[in-house]
Amino acid sequence: MKKQVLILFILVVCAGTAFAGSMVRPINLEQMTTGARTIFYGKCVAAEARMDENGLPATRYTFEIQRTLKGQAGSTFSIKQFGFAPTYRPASDRSLSVATVEGMPEYRLGESYLIFLAAVSPMGYSSPQGLGQGAFRTFADTSTKQVLAINGQGNNNLFRGMESKSVGRFRESATGSTESHALPLQDLMSLVQQILSNR
Repeated sequence: MKKQVLILFILVVCAGTAFAGSMVRPINLEQMTTGARTIFYGKCVAAEARMDENGLPATRYTFEIQRTLKGQAGSTFSIKQFGFAPTYRPASDRSLSVATVEGMPEYRLGESYLIFLAAVSPMGYSSPQGLGQGAFRTFADTSTKQVLAINGQGNNNLFRGMESKSVGRFRESATGSTESHALPLQDLMSLVQQILSNR
């Protein structure tokens, strides 16, 4: 019976995740901040894609934590996302295209991310708020050397519905970055802290 339930679960996921990337509701920074269980900035130091203890495809990532803005993350933090990330997909399972979830962020080894993580599910899975919306890749601007951040949606809709002087300053700070709409990481984290302090 358990195996039948798991198979049914996989079929439902496969039917729905083909459109996941386009059907996720847009959320702004305030919504992802208040909705996240854990918010951290860290470097991806390990990644592995394999079938989990439930017999389902999963990708596990471990991060070396550089800063925690919400929740408890410790010095290292691991998350398990449903599906096989393309880069880490097991060679023996490359025929299982249904095991890849469209819109699910993928983290590259050695790169640092600001992640707004949702609560862990009963089966141990978690993902960022709004999938790629809640995962910000960071990189150094080649001209200013400033660390910038951009999410899986190119920071689109990030401040939609948010009215404040600080948000206006953010829109201006994105001008001239090496990637369209990228924002200074430190300013972004400061705004997250401001949102949390006003709750």
